Amino acid sequence: MTRDSFAGVPRLESLTARRLARLERFDKDALSALRGLTEVRTQTWPRFHLGSVLAAVASLQKLSVDVREAVLKDQLAGAFQPKMRRVELSGSSLRVAAADAFAGLDANHELTLQVGYTVTFKVAFSTFWFKFGATLRRQAERSDSEARHKAPNLT
Repeated sequence: MTRDSFAGVPRLESLTARRLARLERFDKDALSALRGLTEVRTQTWPRFHLGSVLAAVASLQKLSVDVREAVLKDQLAGAFQPKMRRVELSGSSLRVAAADAFAGLDANHELTLQVGYTVTFKVAFSTFWFKFGATLRRQAERSDSEARHKAPNLT
């Protein structure tokens, strides 16, 4: 896939690129001309860095990836755009998410992460705590404070 592959469909909103066993090329700028692309359903390929391809799609809101490897490492690095709200990961081979699997996400990024269709899946809790611990603590403190203010005074 190259930038020219999508020249005739500049207003494409949704793309499915899965089960392409003979795919020999997936250029980093292949999707860059698709300014209205909001949803991509795809898979990982050992030869291509999917995150680099998706980094060119600023409008991306939903990403569904069939991870073909056992370990999710940096395959999606660069893919997490500010507008992205949902990431779905699946894969019968997928077992573990490494610490750098979610590089690019930050505490201000509101995102739903769904993992399914795996036999077992492990993610290091420290990965999320390191990135989002301060935000989670602030939310917990805010919830606790709100609960105290709403609680009836029984004295």
